[in-house]
Amino acid sequence: AYTEAGPYPVGVTTLQLEKGPLVEVWYPAVEGTTGRETYDVRDYVPAAIREMLTADIPAGTTYAAGRDVDVAEGAFPVVLFSHGFTGIRVQSTFLTASMASWGMIVVSPEHPSRDLTNVLGLSASGDRNDSVDDLLQSLDLITAAGTDATSPFNGHVDATRVAAVGHSAGGGTVLGAAADERIDGYVSLASGVLRG
Repeated sequence: AYTEAGPYPVGVTTLQLEKGPLVEVWYPAVEGTTGRETYDVRDYVPAAIREMLTADIPAGTTYAAGRDVDVAEGAFPVVLFSHGFTGIRVQSTFLTASMASWGMIVVSPEHPSRDLTNVLGLSASGDRNDSVDDLLQSLDLITAAGTDATSPFNGHVDATRVAAVGHSAGGGTVLGAAADERIDGYVSLASGVLRG
């Protein structure tokens, strides 16, 4: 189960938290949606480092998704995704886009306290609580969009069904976020943190 793409085409859009970080959102799209999205990790490193990366080798991925397309009919559960240390919000499209194809709205904020750009630029600051705040503000953002008549997500967000998934440092972040009563369950991948 779930090893292949689900029944929905995938849409993707970029939102922004009021405090600044960008948030990538994958979602079930209307029937007939096509398109390809590509990201290159080199776009997320500081300019001085990017100039040294001259090899002509793949440093990203392409996946099936339509940018800023309409959301499919229905209300869909929310999955919050938290990237790891030196990660980026788009890093796990093999998982995030796949979940969207199975009928989930997947919301992934950039974590400036530990993302690739800021770690390599020596400007990362903050702690796990900053990342937990990013994740919970992302939930606020998509929940508000679900009741905003001007948003493409209006009427499509089922905020009564929310899960969180995180990898490595993101796994620790979802453990912190799981204390929020709105989160029904979580998957903490390779976090090194055990919850008793």
